[in-house]
Amino acid sequence: MKDPMALAVAGLLAVFVLVGGCEREKPPPPETPDLPPLATQKPSQTSNPMSGRFDPHTSGKNELPPGHPVVAKQAADAKSDLLEPVEAPTKFEGIAFDPQDGWQAVSPPATSGSGFTVAGPVAMFKLTRAEGDEADAIARLTYFPGMKDVPVQSQLNRWCGQVTQPDGGSTKDVAKMESWEENGVKVSLADMTGTMSSEKGTVRMIAVVIEHPKGPHFLKVVGPVDTMEKWRDSVIAYLRSGRIVE
Repeated sequence: MKDPMALAVAGLLAVFVLVGGCEREKPPPPETPDLPPLATQKPSQTSNPMSGRFDPHTSGKNELPPGHPVVAKQAADAKSDLLEPVEAPTKFEGIAFDPQDGWQAVSPPATSGSGFTVAGPVAMFKLTRAEGDEADAIARLTYFPGMKDVPVQSQLNRWCGQVTQPDGGSTKDVAKMESWEENGVKVSLADMTGTMSSEKGTVRMIAVVIEHPKGPHFLKVVGPVDTMEKWRDSVIAYLRSGRIVE
């Protein structure tokens, strides 16, 4: 008969061997697969003027359409009192306007350095403020022949997008639109009131597309509400004087 103590020791050894063998035979854990790379964000499909994509039916968005030059911000000190008076221009590329009484022609202020060719006015006028107003109205005439085929309404919509209504509503819905054609010149006008990021307080803007064979000129007149009312008839007279020239 075998020694019970020897049997017990042998049994324990067998258990250790069995456990150790199981541990050794245990398969290694599966490798964790690499995670797929994060999806790259797709470029915005907005109407970037350099991309060639533009929706002429978009309303209330301040986006530059194709053919519109890069626009630089005006210098911070470009206040109307600091603008230098110049001789009033009357003739431009393919079109002429009669000078209006009280319109003081001024030299456009310097633009901020941007590394790009920037758009600037071909003429700029200061319209003196009405009594009680803190600022003059400024009229800017620009010429962008590359925008000849851009729908007029899309440009008017863009200007409406620059003006905010106190109730958050659409400026396009409340702007006064009118158009006429005289002397071979077609005029489309939007008259709106609200706030603008570039102006203090409530302002009024009369924004105009002036079409003629050599491409559109644009007139923007912006100023305090009472000042703009003072000069509105004069602005209309300036536009109606437009005529084709060689």
